[in-house]
This record gives sequence, C-alpha cells and structure tokens, in this order.
Amino acid sequence: MERMGLRALVRRVRTEDRGFTLLEMLASTTIFVFVIGGVLGLLDATAHQAPKDQERAHAIREAQVGVHRMVRELRQTTRVLSASANAIEVEVRDSYEAGGATKHVRYSCGEENPSECARYEVPVGQPISGASPTTVIARVLNSDQPAASTRTVFAYPDGTLASPLAVNVRIEVPAKGERSKGHPHSVILEDGFTVRSGSG
Repeated sequence: MERMGLRALVRRVRTEDRGFTLLEMLASTTIFVFVIGGVLGLLDATAHQAPKDQERAHAIREAQVGVHRMVRELRQTTRVLSASANAIEVEVRDSYEAGGATKHVRYSCGEENPSECARYEVPVGQPISGASPTTVIARVLNSDQPAASTRTVFAYPDGTLASPLAVNVRIEVPAKGERSKGHPHSVILEDGFTVRSGSG
C-alpha cells in the first residue's frame, strides 16, 4: 500500500507542470544567501588564522631545535667553569669527534646579545672572550630574568652555582614568532641534564 502511494506521488510530481511560487523562490534564495555567507565567513576566518598557526608551529619547531642542540651538547659536560641564571660556561667532551676532544663552550642567553641564546666556543685553555657568537635560539623572552625568578633560562635544583650536579633549561619564546600580529601567548620549552660524575 505504501509503495502504491509513493509511486503515485512520484508520478504526480513528474507530470505536474506547476513550478515554484514567488514566495518559495524568495525563501529558498534567502536561505541560500545565508548558507553561502556563513561558508564564506568561515573560509575568511580560516584564511586569517592559518598564517598565525603556521608561524606558531615554526616558532615552536625553531626553539625545539635550539634547545635540543644546546642540551645535547651540555650533556657531555665534564666540568662546569661558571654558572648563572642566564649563562653557563663548561668544558665538554665531543663524543662525535675521534678521541673525544674536550672544548670550552659558553651558552649565554641575553647577557651579551639581548633576547637570544648564543653559543661561544674556544679550545680549552683560551679565554672565551675571543670567541664569536653563534645564535642558537632567537626571540627568547625569559633571557633577562634575575636569579631570584622562576623563569630563568638555567636553574640548578641542587641550589649551587659553584659546582652544580644538575641543570634545568627553560626557554620561553613568543608564539607569534617573527610576526607583528599573531598569537599573544608564549611557548615554554623545558629540558635538563645531569653533569657527568667527576666534573667540577
């Protein structure tokens, strides 16, 4: 019975010549305009948001690479020469070089070059002041924090700067990256390392 009714309805729709009324056309057009407007608004918002998200991802990736490079090298520390809230000077053994040669390295965040972590290297026994800096991480927001702050780049859980056994590294960079307008928050990356036994 239901099939008969459905077939009759389909047959009637096929054979009728009656089209849409003016009111039906206006209503459907209005609905169509609202739907298209919503879709275009969504596309516009996405187009404005996408560059901010890409720059945020780039800023995070760039900072991650810098933190990884710095901490990986500092894990080879055999002797801490000096340590502060935003700089650390060490002797490290190069495990990738034949014979594991030792070198004198300093990581300074904001002390010589504002808002960036720079790396200095000289042979052991030479003054670090003669080394040229290499930028490891740019746009560091917490590079100017005093030692009493909890936002310093380098923190020493055992509480001593003279001969620390462990070092925590905390880097804070803007999520907007190089953009003048972007995400207003900052991104925090944390890592750390333990000084090899026999250092100091």
